[in-house]
Amino acid sequence: VALSKFHIVPTAFSLNQYIMTKTLFINKSLVWLQKASEHKATILTSPNFGYKHFLSQFTDELKLEWNLEHIKIIQNSAEQISKSLVEEFLFKLDKYKLSRKSMCPEYGMTETCMSISCTPVDEDYKWYVLDRKYMSVGDAVKELEGEDPKGSTFVSVGDILDSCNVRICNYNDEVLKEGTMGCIQLVGKCLMLGYYNDNQSTANSYTKDGWFKTGDVGFIKDNKLVVTGRAKDMIISNGLNFYAHHIERVAQEVEGIDLSAVCSIFDDTKQKEEVMIFILYKDKLTDFISLESKIRKHVNAKLGLVINYIIPISEIPRTQSGGIQRYKLRERYLNGEFSELVRELGSLIKNSVNYEEYAAPRNEIEDKIKKLWIQILGVENIGIDDDFFDLGGDSLNAMQVVSVMHRELNLELTVSELFNTPTIRQIGESIKNSKESIYTSIEPAEENEVYEVSSAQRRLYALNQFAKDEINYNIPSVMVVEGKLDRARVEQAFKRLVERHESFRTSFEMIDGDIVQRIHKEIVLDVEYSEVEDKKEVLDKEIENFIRPFDLSKAPLLRVKLAK
Repeated sequence: VALSKFHIVPTAFSLNQYIMTKTLFINKSLVWLQKASEHKATILTSPNFGYKHFLSQFTDELKLEWNLEHIKIIQNSAEQISKSLVEEFLFKLDKYKLSRKSMCPEYGMTETCMSISCTPVDEDYKWYVLDRKYMSVGDAVKELEGEDPKGSTFVSVGDILDSCNVRICNYNDEVLKEGTMGCIQLVGKCLMLGYYNDNQSTANSYTKDGWFKTGDVGFIKDNKLVVTGRAKDMIISNGLNFYAHHIERVAQEVEGIDLSAVCSIFDDTKQKEEVMIFILYKDKLTDFISLESKIRKHVNAKLGLVINYIIPISEIPRTQSGGIQRYKLRERYLNGEFSELVRELGSLIKNSVNYEEYAAPRNEIEDKIKKLWIQILGVENIGIDDDFFDLGGDSLNAMQVVSVMHRELNLELTVSELFNTPTIRQIGESIKNSKESIYTSIEPAEENEVYEVSSAQRRLYALNQFAKDEINYNIPSVMVVEGKLDRARVEQAFKRLVERHESFRTSFEMIDGDIVQRIHKEIVLDVEYSEVEDKKEVLDKEIENFIRPFDLSKAPLLRVKLAK
């Protein structure tokens, strides 16, 4: 793209070109706009990180005699575009007569040789604030007003060009409506014929009807394309979607952080995604501790996201165009390259207590709450003025704390009250005059061969004996999952449910004329599997055949099937 757009095309139109070396830009980025002013350049280009680097060397105190009014286009592409960074860049250069409308977000890739979309000349760029709950493929995007903390901001990359057609699809390559989040696909004259000497990659990159799969996710609105990120860079935490680049921007709001990279690893033991931030850092590890704490608290406060690991590294890998190569950091982490560093940093953090700021519990209740937080959050050295959410707490931890406090301390607190009074001192003050709330639990029955049934169970069993072939009391549910699905993990999840819950291991029978229920210690759940044609009538028939009567004397009274 760079070769064709910034060298071949200008040469074809007899335009003058002024090229800065990477080294010169890194060391003296202000030369970029200084030369633009001197030569009265009309078109500039830089990816997102270039504006950030320029601003790191630019100060308002500089007395510069720049005139940037002749700049008509500043092409902004190659990586995710930050609205806040663009605004800061335009604001600081406004006094040098740089037009807001010169900023031109674009979208393109090597496979297209040219841009796919761009913001029209003399048109202000557009952005959207989207609710993170509605950012999965197939969701209709939901816009929020202003800088809502529940949302993520995305810059439009402009109008789709005539040289190609773009469509938004689900994981089955079915076209979605405008304003729906999906996979970006394209066709057109600008598209490559294939990858050199790699027929397999070429075949995998195209749909059956010949559209190229970009690997990016986004949506179209008013013929404007919005790219929200790479599908592989999406991180799901507690049911919410986060893009790696958005977390990186928030982390870089902390003073002293110039560059960061985010990726996640699925922890098989905990059965959840663990999120890590790699920070470009070249000073002593002992000096990183306070910075680590600031990053963790800031990201949690802004996004409600708990970061599992924050790792300082001396270099973050990039592509030639400046994009962050997150997959390389993920591979290095999986290969154990950072294990010793993580252990050493964890040890330093554990032993670093600022006793001047630490406030110890003042009574027995505060001490019990502190021990409870340590147990749930896995953080030691908690003071009574430390904020629960700054320590890494989230909504799920909050529910757990509320439940355990009631069960073990007979203190009843709601989740909303924990949000409003997030320190041990505040909780202690708020419950001083409250009445004790005795927690009552349902005690487990003494272990027996069989157990009595409830009146509702007795009634349903009797009805079943009169009509054993009926399915009136079946509770069927169908879920459509798009994208890659790990069959083995799905089967394992259901088997663990059966192991965990006695109700799934229960059968019913008659003994001496009375109805009883039997709880089996072990039950084998066979998850059925079939591959079917992707047609509505075929799928409907598959579902119809799956819903069939149960024999109440045989556990499990649960049936699961995967149909691909």
